[in-house]
Amino acid sequence: MPTPAPEPTKSPPARLFWWGLTAALGLQFLAHVISLSSGVTPSDGPEIAAAVVTLGVIHPTGYPLFTLVANAFTWLPLPVEPVIKIELMNAVLVAGASVFAALVVRSVALRCQGVLAPPPLAARRRWPRRQDSPRDEKAATSVAPRTTWEADLAGILAGVVLGTSPLLWEQLRIPEVYAMHVLLVGAALYCWTRFELTRHPKYVLWSALPMGLGLAHHVTMVYMLPAAVVYLLLRRPYLLVAWLVAPLTWGLRRLGARNLLVHTDFRHWWVVWVGSVIGALPLGFYAYFLWAHETTTGVSWGGVNNWDTLYKHMTGAQYHGYMKGLAYANFWKRIAAVPTWFDKQYMAGAVVLWVMGLGVAFRRAWPWALMLCGYGLTNIYHGAQYSVGDFRTYYLPAFSVCALILGLGVWWFARVVCYRPTGRTALVWGMVSALVSTVVAVAVVYYGHYARPRPPLLPSNSDYTVVAPLLVLAVAAVAVPLRRRRRLPKNEAPREYHGLSLAFLATVAVIYLAAGVHRAHTFASKPVGGEAFARGVIRAVPPGGVLVTIGDGKVFPLWYSQHVLNEGREIAVIDDRMIHRRWYRRDYLAKRHPLACDPLDPRYLDDLDAFFIECGDYRQRMEKFEQSATSWLKIDVGPSRSSRRTKRPEPLDLAIRQGGNRQCKDPAYRRKNRSKCSCWDFNTHKRSWDLQCVYSSEEKGIVSLEKREVYAHRIIEDHIDERPVFEGNVFTRRLGKAKNLRGWSYAAYRRISGRYHLINRGRVNQVFYWDDVDGVDPCAGDRLERLRQPPLGDRVREKKKGADRVPYQVNDRPQLIKYSMITPNEDGKGDDERFAYGPEDDVHLALTWFERNLYDHKRKNKKGASVRHGVRVCFFDPDGNKVHTTSLHTTGSVGRVHLPAEAKAQRGTYTVAACSVGKIGRIGKGQPTAKAKRVPDDRPCLYPILEYTFDVVDRPIDE
Repeated sequence: MPTPAPEPTKSPPARLFWWGLTAALGLQFLAHVISLSSGVTPSDGPEIAAAVVTLGVIHPTGYPLFTLVANAFTWLPLPVEPVIKIELMNAVLVAGASVFAALVVRSVALRCQGVLAPPPLAARRRWPRRQDSPRDEKAATSVAPRTTWEADLAGILAGVVLGTSPLLWEQLRIPEVYAMHVLLVGAALYCWTRFELTRHPKYVLWSALPMGLGLAHHVTMVYMLPAAVVYLLLRRPYLLVAWLVAPLTWGLRRLGARNLLVHTDFRHWWVVWVGSVIGALPLGFYAYFLWAHETTTGVSWGGVNNWDTLYKHMTGAQYHGYMKGLAYANFWKRIAAVPTWFDKQYMAGAVVLWVMGLGVAFRRAWPWALMLCGYGLTNIYHGAQYSVGDFRTYYLPAFSVCALILGLGVWWFARVVCYRPTGRTALVWGMVSALVSTVVAVAVVYYGHYARPRPPLLPSNSDYTVVAPLLVLAVAAVAVPLRRRRRLPKNEAPREYHGLSLAFLATVAVIYLAAGVHRAHTFASKPVGGEAFARGVIRAVPPGGVLVTIGDGKVFPLWYSQHVLNEGREIAVIDDRMIHRRWYRRDYLAKRHPLACDPLDPRYLDDLDAFFIECGDYRQRMEKFEQSATSWLKIDVGPSRSSRRTKRPEPLDLAIRQGGNRQCKDPAYRRKNRSKCSCWDFNTHKRSWDLQCVYSSEEKGIVSLEKREVYAHRIIEDHIDERPVFEGNVFTRRLGKAKNLRGWSYAAYRRISGRYHLINRGRVNQVFYWDDVDGVDPCAGDRLERLRQPPLGDRVREKKKGADRVPYQVNDRPQLIKYSMITPNEDGKGDDERFAYGPEDDVHLALTWFERNLYDHKRKNKKGASVRHGVRVCFFDPDGNKVHTTSLHTTGSVGRVHLPAEAKAQRGTYTVAACSVGKIGRIGKGQPTAKAKRVPDDRPCLYPILEYTFDVVDRPIDE
């Protein structure tokens, strides 16, 4: 007699679950919308948004699926910028991920609770037999007559905990790609969970779709493939071999072996084939890169023009240099930081619930739990490989898995509290008290030793005064009820106390609700940063100017302004970090700055509107570049030294501070360590040109310039006689010791060559010839005398090379200002920067100091004496009359100057200028602070350091 048809289990309908989940996700979505960034931030978001709007190519791994879906989303008729539309899409995607998390936790909890019937024995067999295979597989529902609301609430809580986790929240409030990744991970895990509950092969096919889409979005989805294969080997191995064995068996039967595996079921032999096709088809989205490279007017990162470059881009080969960081020890540091990041996502007390949930998962469905853990651990390993600052975002799939396990732990504890024999209340509450005491003790030890600053409620000397009593209480809370338990009768009827479990679930929900409100307020008050920076740069750099900068936070906001907002297209932005890449120099910079579209061309000097008509669109520029194949930008990335060297007539006796040591005399060592031995023979040999090994007055010896420094000097030298040149974050770049090759936590590169001088223009610094500003005192007279701009000679297109270049010159002048801004608030930040003020508005000038200490090669931390210069600041009205003068010191991190309201009597453009009066002594003991910090009035300015403008208008700034 044939076995009855298997009855695939379905979760019972529950109004509480769906109405509760809808309400919770509605509040979650509202919190996300409130906290969305109102503009671009200094991160990858502006570059991603620019690529989405222009249908370009994002940095590796490219994310083609996200690009196409987000581009369609930007066409929605919403009265907001495209960047905010993408953020709204992310909020919707996270809501979907929360739904899948809630469904997974609820369905597994119902199975563990006994509400869902397990699949028939035939479906659970690892190698099913033919007589077990029914012909009719109509789905049926098996529901036990028990309550399901503990599972409902645990599922809702798991979904909301995932959706409000800080790391995911931080990524969805900006135009990032990880919200879609978490959604696809959640969909795939839901399909595998349904397979675990029903053992029906159709869910294997359904899981192939989100996994394939995940590969077309974020290639780390590939780690789910081995986890799923191991799971199938443990749960239904015949699915992995039936596709090969079934055709072979059928062929052998036709040849005469009729009894070969005749009792084995091969009905679903096609599952692997079809699943592979379903999962592989979305990979066709990567062909989008080839189309985008030929058609986009935006950034086509990597220059993907053939299948080889496409493969390298989609696998992230360009970022393999970041693997393992600067040392393998950093890998273990990032691994050790995982518990800290778990604490930030779900708080310390969740560890206990997570352990409980892990026990439930392994006890009831250990192959499924093993798949979850395997996938989560491989993602943590992958994230720990990278030395980039946002490596933690690769932990998101692992934290998604943790949210599922945490939800199971919440359900299990709620059931433990609810379901208990009569007369054993003391044992339950004893366990609760022991759990609370242990969690508090662990938190005290953790925060007492690792939190900085130390929480004020903790003891200052020893944590044992708090920990020891808590541990004693935990042991007693369990030991006493256990002793009493032996005296109770063993055959009492069980009862359920739902009020206790409801109280527990309500407590957990209130804790995470309070955390969610706090996170919403924190993210909503975060500064935007990138938008204000781009606005300040575009105002400071005149048409035809060149800005050489470095770093995503500087370049990406400008890309968004140029490609999406159509602002700043009259200037050229050069990323010093990427100019050695051919695709960036030729496919991007050259094509978008053709010679026929030079803003300083005589045709456009007096008629900039004509420039925007003829060259305002990047499509127009690319077409004009195809006609001439010439750009007005000149970028030289050739060698920094000649290969031919000659012996010096008289050897030099200079210290080689960088680029040479005794081991460099060994040819084998030099071949393996070229960068470490670039200047090893400087004292004995010279080359026809050497732009890499220079004398540094800071190091008091010969040093090797980094490529970034060499490239920046070449850009300045090739353009300064033709057009205004600016720097941002190149010669004013500060890095921590871990990434700073100079071995300290301050300036990453040397000062600009002594031939030049930097004048601050707000967010950027303009490069001047030193001879043009030496001895200029902008505050000496009562009338404004603007700085003389570098001469703009005939635009000769030849680039200098090799021996034609001017060597690096020693620069003893410290760079005092990194950037500055004018704000209406005394403690204003970047987002508060304004360029127009009403007559009654406050005006504050904030100057961020750059060099605070001199470089001392003799000290271990390289930190020498403090840089204390006196700075004189003066303001001029629209007629050029001086209206206010003040002084300050370059001490601390920021200096602030206030312009009195009575000094703004006129409407029009005001000018602020500043200069250095030289070194100022330290504050002596017993000397009045005000007198010690006062800059002597008789000290003349040695050189200017700042000059730019702002407007005073009739309309207040808030209108």
